[in-house]
Amino acid sequence: MLPSSDAIEAMRHGSLLGELEPSILAALLEQAEMVELADGQCLFRQGEAGDAAYLVVAGSVAVVVETPLGEVAMATLGPQQVVGEIAVFTDLARTATVQAIGETLLLRLERAQLAETIANHPKTAFGLIGALGRRVHALNQPLALLTLAAQALERGDGDSRILARIADESADVGPFARSFQKIVAEMEGKQARRQELAVASRLQQSILPKPVNLGPGWEMAAFMKPARDVGGDFYDWFPTRDGRIALLVADVSGKGVPAALFMAVSRTLIRATVQAGASIEAALSSANAQLEADNDEAMFVTVFLAEFNPADGSLRYVNAGHCDGCLRHADGTLAMLGTTGPAVALRPNVSYRAETAIIRAGDLLLLSSDGVSEAFSVAGDLFGDDRLAEVLRERPMASVAGALEAVAAAVTAFATGAEQSDDITCLALRRS
Repeated sequence: MLPSSDAIEAMRHGSLLGELEPSILAALLEQAEMVELADGQCLFRQGEAGDAAYLVVAGSVAVVVETPLGEVAMATLGPQQVVGEIAVFTDLARTATVQAIGETLLLRLERAQLAETIANHPKTAFGLIGALGRRVHALNQPLALLTLAAQALERGDGDSRILARIADESADVGPFARSFQKIVAEMEGKQARRQELAVASRLQQSILPKPVNLGPGWEMAAFMKPARDVGGDFYDWFPTRDGRIALLVADVSGKGVPAALFMAVSRTLIRATVQAGASIEAALSSANAQLEADNDEAMFVTVFLAEFNPADGSLRYVNAGHCDGCLRHADGTLAMLGTTGPAVALRPNVSYRAETAIIRAGDLLLLSSDGVSEAFSVAGDLFGDDRLAEVLRERPMASVAGALEAVAAAVTAFATGAEQSDDITCLALRRS
């Protein structure tokens, strides 16, 4: 046990009893019990009843809060610091588990001892309240920093000024410093991941096809709006060996980075096979065979693949489990280009069948992903195929730009206030 003078000096520097006069501290010390803990030994556990506080005289203790998701290390308290003081003035159960770090010596301060001291020396209550006030005040800065960090994490804000501020201030929050250093590291990691995703998004956008001259009387345009930084939707167009133009709109199951990677592989396989001279149905069969093999993640891609001849407007298409294509005629009537086979990579040994159509003067072909028909309103309703058909029937479709703007505006208005649930892609081809 420490000599009385050393114990009194330690208590005078503690956050709980620092305001008490030396004579009062000496009286407390005569009645107090000294507790010795070995490394890792528990002082008390969260949820236990408690009627005493402990002054750390030598060594240190870890304060750990147990949550349904695991343990959280809140603080490390060393000499001249107090733990468990809430139980001295309340009937609350222990709010954390405390255990020794190395050999630790603590002074036990029971509720009855402190109550007697206050009764005999009323002014000491102000010292105790002042000590507790300083302890609460010391929590304000960590709480403010925690709020700032949480807001920055929620926004995905990797502003270097915010990171620097939290890092600088965390040095002044005592036992919370380690936790804030972890928060700063997490924010820096999240900033790096966001930068990587931003690069991936730019790369994904860069592989989308550039405008192509289809010849007199034809125009084509498309857009893609990922639900996340990167998406699993894609569109493409490119010339074939026989002078036709291939059109492609597809939607990979899932979202985010895995879908984007599967999308890139799918696009490459389909495009390369068609450009090598295969028919569109053969190209999808080949892609299916390659993508279905070793597909441990069980991903798949729905595809609308078509080729048309600008000379006469003839269209051949394969709809592999994708949304119906919509051919709007000049008189406003609609022809739906439905499914002709299953999604790609869904099952082995698939042979796809092609269908035909004619795009005449004034007709418009719209290909979209299910991000359009399955857009949700704030009430949880789906946009649906009927609303899409209504937009195409009732609004002028004098240009592909006008058609895409009309669809995008209708979906945006319907889903205002709701989070975008899926990637949205539309491709429009029009013959004037």
